[in-house]
Amino acid sequence: MGTSIIVETGHHKHPFLAHTPTMRVPMIIAGTDIPYIAMWAMLLAVRHHNQHARQKIKLLSF
Repeated sequence: MGTSIIVETGHHKHPFLAHTPTMRVPMIIAGTDIPYIAMWAMLLAVRHHNQHARQKIKLLSF
């Protein structure tokens, strides 16, 4: 459930971007667990990145 992909940006201040979609088609997500699932997927992607990459992600900004 949920996907997130870490992408290198080439920008010195913001070297990575997490692409974490919340829906396939537009819909109201209020009252669902979709934001939780998306956040969890992003945190797992960052964890996986940090376990395998030389340049670690140390700060998350929303």
